[in-house]
Amino acid sequence: MKALKEFTKNDACLFLKKHQYKYYLAASEFVKAFDLNENVFGKIKSLFQKKLTMARIVNQKNQAKKKKYDQIILDSPFYLDNDCEDNVIDADSNKEDEVQIHNKNNKTPSNYFEEECDEILEKIKEVSEKYSKTSECIVSYIVHKIKHTEKCNNLVSKVKCNFNKCNTKGSFGVNLEKALYIKNNLRLSKDTYINLRIMTTDSFQFPSYDIITKLRKEITPTFYHLSYPSPGIKFSYRDAMQMHLQRLQVDISLEPVTYALFVKDGLDGSGSHPVYHQFNPGASSHKKTGKTLITYGFVPYRLVNLEKGLTVWEEKSPNSPEACRPLFIMETKEERNILKKLIPPVQDEITDLKVNGIHIDLGHNKAIVYCHITMSMVDGKMQDLLLGTGGSFCNVCKVSKADSQNLEIIEQGFQMDRSIEFLTNIWDSQNINGEMKSRKGDYCIRFGLTQKPISKFDIKTVPVLHCWLRGFAWAVKFISHVAAGVNNWTNLSDHETSKVGLAKAKLQTIIFKETGIRLDAPGTQTCATGTSTTGNVAKRLLNYQLRPKMVIMIQKKTNRENAVKVLRDINIILRVISSSKKVDFDKVLNIILSMCV
Repeated sequence: MKALKEFTKNDACLFLKKHQYKYYLAASEFVKAFDLNENVFGKIKSLFQKKLTMARIVNQKNQAKKKKYDQIILDSPFYLDNDCEDNVIDADSNKEDEVQIHNKNNKTPSNYFEEECDEILEKIKEVSEKYSKTSECIVSYIVHKIKHTEKCNNLVSKVKCNFNKCNTKGSFGVNLEKALYIKNNLRLSKDTYINLRIMTTDSFQFPSYDIITKLRKEITPTFYHLSYPSPGIKFSYRDAMQMHLQRLQVDISLEPVTYALFVKDGLDGSGSHPVYHQFNPGASSHKKTGKTLITYGFVPYRLVNLEKGLTVWEEKSPNSPEACRPLFIMETKEERNILKKLIPPVQDEITDLKVNGIHIDLGHNKAIVYCHITMSMVDGKMQDLLLGTGGSFCNVCKVSKADSQNLEIIEQGFQMDRSIEFLTNIWDSQNINGEMKSRKGDYCIRFGLTQKPISKFDIKTVPVLHCWLRGFAWAVKFISHVAAGVNNWTNLSDHETSKVGLAKAKLQTIIFKETGIRLDAPGTQTCATGTSTTGNVAKRLLNYQLRPKMVIMIQKKTNRENAVKVLRDINIILRVISSSKKVDFDKVLNIILSMCV
């Protein structure tokens, strides 16, 4: 090693840290390593005298413990050395557990460990010379294989959690569809699945990768690629329904009668999808980048025997993403020009399934299944695009936003009497050369219609998630106004707007301090853009346990108690909307009227 003319404290620290000697090097090792003279070493010794002394004491204690441990191992009746000349259990002796050990080399376990490590190093050197690779490269590869094996072991434990019962006497075969589900659900590559199959042979007999690949192709409906108006893929609605019913037939044994299959479908757009293996600018600066996709899906949720009037099959989790089947996916935005080309062909397929049905071959007979498909999985924006509405009117009834605040109309109730025929008639009578131009006094005539409807079917749905989000946003604004002492809901002055903003910021701080929830905070780890308020956040904060924390900042006791009641009533209304159970509508109406008053 190159001699050093000067050796400072930092140099010594760097050397000790690099070589991990931990301050218990002997003086001769220091001098030999750096080719130092006695004067330089004296400076080093003065700097590290205490640390060297402590290290020697610790080293001596460790050596004493090691010798004691090695002696215990040698004295143990279970220690048998491979290099022993004679390892004999004296059966004639009265001491049944006594083991006579004659070790010609008198080696300790640590000696054997060092020798085996030396043998491994020699083997690594041989492989290094044979394949012209560095020893570090070979060791890195070995470490990678060890980590890969540990990863596979963790994967095996995850797979075992998918099975409720395990045959302890031997291995059992895994169903083809369950194996395919595990492969897709855990997102396993081909190599990982094969390793999993090999490692679980003792407990599970997974089918080969080729077999589940063949099954995946068999249960995938016919699809074709789309190039216009945008690139994408699309399945045939009839083939997808046929495939679902054929797979369903195995479980429920269909009879040669007439059935009705109830299905819900819908579509929605999503943005900021990163491009695979491509640089996406702005991803770290919380800017919306990437591709925008439109996905159309459907969920079969009930099959009814029409002759007996019995439900023979029902989807247990109709709102689960795993129950949704894709119909098409396209790289495009939610625009009317695109939807005009996409929706009519799909609705023609729906009409065909409803009128002609699907014939299921049962051997000697056939079953006929008529499909009743309702578009309900859409949000408010998609409803406006498909129905051609854009005014301040409800999409399921004929009440405007202003009339919805009238107590007399509220008491009468909102009849969901808006239909696609109603909108089409308005378009036919009011459009001029294919355009719906607003004219004076036509507000109550157009009922919010601004363009020609795209959909041929009614869209009568209330997006439950959006109800929770909008209802909770209204509640947050209500609390902020009450806490700020601002009684006006709109047309606020700059001073009043500032007071409401400060009150909301204080509410966010209180909620985060009390619950750890970031309320309406874009740019956090969970939400790069938009808002961090989700449906689950709204449900949690409107619950009876956390409602009092939402009104802590309201000073006046009477206002605080009334605010809690308002939050309670909002929670009840939203739970009623999202519930599938029958409710007492008169009681719900009383709650709504009490809030309005």
